[in-house]
Amino acid sequence: MTTVELGIDIGSVRTKVACRDQVWHGPSSADAAGVLPEVARREFGTEPGAAAVVVAVPDRWTTAGVDGMWTGAVERTAEGAELARVLTERAGFASVRLVPASQCVVAAHGGTSGCVLVCDVGGSSVTAAVYSCDATTSRLLDSESAETAVRESLRRAARVDPAEAAAFEDHRCHAAGRAAVVLERARTHERYLGTPVYLYGRDHVTAEAALSVLRPLATLAAEVVGTVLARVGEPVELVLLTGGNVLGPVEAAVRAAATRPVRVLAPEQAAVGAWRIATGAATALDGYPHELGIGVRQVVSGLLESVTMPVDGRVPITVEVETDHFGHLPVRVRIDGQGPWREAGQADPVRVPRGTYRVTALGRRGGLGAVLLRPAGPGADIVVPLGAEAGPAFDGTS
Repeated sequence: MTTVELGIDIGSVRTKVACRDQVWHGPSSADAAGVLPEVARREFGTEPGAAAVVVAVPDRWTTAGVDGMWTGAVERTAEGAELARVLTERAGFASVRLVPASQCVVAAHGGTSGCVLVCDVGGSSVTAAVYSCDATTSRLLDSESAETAVRESLRRAARVDPAEAAAFEDHRCHAAGRAAVVLERARTHERYLGTPVYLYGRDHVTAEAALSVLRPLATLAAEVVGTVLARVGEPVELVLLTGGNVLGPVEAAVRAAATRPVRVLAPEQAAVGAWRIATGAATALDGYPHELGIGVRQVVSGLLESVTMPVDGRVPITVEVETDHFGHLPVRVRIDGQGPWREAGQADPVRVPRGTYRVTALGRRGGLGAVLLRPAGPGADIVVPLGAEAGPAFDGTS
């Protein structure tokens, strides 16, 4: 049986399925396991049992670690494991892989080396994520997501009955071209402020009403982009902007915050990128690749020994700091989880008051990541960014 690769993006409003040069669009359904097999048969001529699918999932699913720091594959999260189970057991797809939507956008863009930031302005959240790219591969360095109420605000402006919310969102998708033109003109010409953007609901949504909703969204998108750019260590060369709510002032706000070239992509790019990953044309690397550790002294068989204790991204370890410390921390790294422990460089010394700390790896801070020290009692969190490259192998004497 010939395997057919599908790329699927189940958005909060629209679902997109890509295969070769074809992209199917339809309203998102709570019964994805019932809808997607029928789409595979009707639109792409394949049975689910012969389809290998890659699904673009919300980036916020990757924030299952401590303080939203992602260190593993999406399938290891509760939401990811459940979706994978549903699509294999209920929908019957031959294989299922989940990839963050922003990484699928990078895969669709293709051919990029260096660091790229993806800003996805969706129906329920805004995400900015930085990826390290090399030819056809990409790996997440850092990301930030924030929820938005833009959908609910536009529904209120149109006075749409809750029972018709899905129909209104479908109308918004079909009216996207008109909305982009009207809102762009209304930003610079007052006479367009009274022009209807969405012709649905008890009250048509005028350009003025839509802009009043989109301005806070534009501010939020700029803040999220600025936060990640200020935090990631590597230089970002390009910003890819996508999502169904890149309207009105949103694009201009992101361009101002990015201060580097911005390319606007169509909303179906995540599905297209998912398909490219499914075919092997693009490679999405999972999770934080390295293993972090911290040097501690502990009693073993009655003797005091210096050991390197692995630091996980999901389950903190507890460390007792007996005296106030100022300087670099004994943080080490095993590159790709293999070989000897190496020194993980730190740019600045850090002050750690005596006390008990829960220590966690932060795998999304660019470079070798960072470690988080959270006091068991009162006190502020201490985040220690690590260097971009590992130092020499640790000889066990320091």
